Amino acid sequence: MATTNELVIETFNRLLAACKASEQAFRIAAHAVQQQALRMALKQYSHQRGRMASELRMEVRLLGGEPEMLDGMMLPPGLAAVMSASDQDDEQAVLLRCVNLEEEICRRFQDALDDPSMPLELAVPLRRHAGDIRLAIERLRALERPLATGAF
Repeated sequence: MATTNELVIETFNRLLAACKASEQAFRIAAHAVQQQALRMALKQYSHQRGRMASELRMEVRLLGGEPEMLDGMMLPPGLAAVMSASDQDDEQAVLLRCVNLEEEICRRFQDALDDPSMPLELAVPLRRHAGDIRLAIERLRALERPLATGAF
């Protein structure tokens, strides 16, 4: 039976993989869109997810674990959807897939926070990251409206 520490390391590694997938998805999406404000937002979120991944990697090491990268980790299916939409030259579809991916990742963070075995001191960075992801979702949804109406 796994110890609480091992379970927390596993949870952080899953969140690390999700952040790396999100970082990659935003980078791909930023290259696929033409609208400048959208491109800048996507680049910003790519960098933000990279910083989140770095923090999670550090937490895993502080817990005595080894950070696992994307190899062997279950990637969010939303990454493939963002990649596919990026190939179709449809900014609205790219943005929608990014929002869907972020909602999925936000659920993963919330699941980790809802886990009663998550130590309180380790929940603090998870809450902060989940909040940042929720803000990104709100901003991306706000960018969706002008794209849908062609206001850009």
